[in-house]
Amino acid sequence: MSDLPNLSERLKQKDILGFFSRSAVDKAFAYRAQGRVSGLEVSEDLTHVQARVSGTERKPYRVDIALEFDGDRLVDLDGDCSCPMAVNCKHVAATLFEALRSPAQAAGAVSQQPQGPAGNGRARPEAAVLPYQIAEWIETVGRSVRDTDYPPDVTQRLLYCLQPGVSGSGIPCMDVSLVSVKILKTGELGSKVSQPSFSEFSVDHAPKYYLGSDIDILTRLSSEFRSGYLFGRRAYSAEVLKWIVATGRAFWRDHSGAPLRWSEARDGRIEWRQVSKDGIGPLLIVEGATTLNAEPPVYVDEAAGLIGPIGLNLPGRLSSRLLLAPAIPHAHVAQVAQHLGQKLPGLDPGWLPEPPAAAVKINVDPEPVLRLMLGRKMTHAYYYGGDRTPDRVPVARVSFRYGPVEIEQSESAHRVESFSDGSIHVVTRRKAKEKEMAARLTSLGLVDARSAFPLLDAVHTRT
Repeated sequence: MSDLPNLSERLKQKDILGFFSRSAVDKAFAYRAQGRVSGLEVSEDLTHVQARVSGTERKPYRVDIALEFDGDRLVDLDGDCSCPMAVNCKHVAATLFEALRSPAQAAGAVSQQPQGPAGNGRARPEAAVLPYQIAEWIETVGRSVRDTDYPPDVTQRLLYCLQPGVSGSGIPCMDVSLVSVKILKTGELGSKVSQPSFSEFSVDHAPKYYLGSDIDILTRLSSEFRSGYLFGRRAYSAEVLKWIVATGRAFWRDHSGAPLRWSEARDGRIEWRQVSKDGIGPLLIVEGATTLNAEPPVYVDEAAGLIGPIGLNLPGRLSSRLLLAPAIPHAHVAQVAQHLGQKLPGLDPGWLPEPPAAAVKINVDPEPVLRLMLGRKMTHAYYYGGDRTPDRVPVARVSFRYGPVEIEQSESAHRVESFSDGSIHVVTRRKAKEKEMAARLTSLGLVDARSAFPLLDAVHTRT
């Protein structure tokens, strides 16, 4: 090995760990220690490595590795192997671990063996390498006290971003996403990030830089991900959210700010309000904070960088299930409250849905609204001589505003219901007034846009 180009001068072991699964790395260490790598060749420019690795077959596997660098940084690792896995397997990793041994290490493996008891210069036999299953068991015992801090030589970090999940109505559930990023020499987070998925997380295929605490968290998250989906939404447990925050690597929405800190419980309340034009739903209120559904629900005080549980004097699972309620139409509110009271006889009636306030009737004249925009011509305009039509022309879409409600001119309904500011507003349109205003706009020189520019895209109809 001493005659080979020294790959370790350009590449460190930590640089390659992200290209292999956790299982492949563990087995590769054992393979290298067992002397299974032979015929090692490293190109002079340190971008090509070849070797043979003894595996489960009688004939050694052939390994061919291409390394791509950007300056001193490894940007790609493409390892081909003749084994069934074929790409970036344990044999590829074992080859690289062998190639990364410095000449001194390679020589020391032979010359630094202890001498025999009589000083006769004969080396004692090298201690046998433990079988992989035993070595892995010892490693598992060592990991039983979970690590929460990264060693100084590991620069890759796994971060957790917490944010509101997508919700059609009502309170959104807490959502969790992962970000992998490198720590720069300045101690800052690098700009190049990737987003691992935990929905298909497997301990055997976890990257080597995942800490033991991350393995525990992701195992729990993936379990809750698969089992916690209900009514189109998913409520994680507050316990696993607390674990995530305890890593010191949990952020609100993205990792540009400071990490979140877990805080004490804050009192909250549930109010049933109009959540859409379809009906009422529960809203969770904590003064000065964003509320999110979990088991139990949690708040986020973005200004203070705090997250914590919400005290509702309800069992955590029950409060979470109440907050998952879909929009309840007005006609069904009394029936829903009755059924809930029967299912939960000990529940305080104050937690049950109540009929909403009556719809607000709007009784005012309309006001015209012109929304200015640039109109574009249709995609296939060139078929019709569209090259003579400007690519962009100024157009305006007309609507009519009745108090807080805005109605498109294209709307045909005479009576319109609209949800705004937590209330249903009912507008009985004054069509005669709308026609008068449209006529006045015409008198000012406004015309139908597509009559002036026939090749405008269809989205500009009624402008």
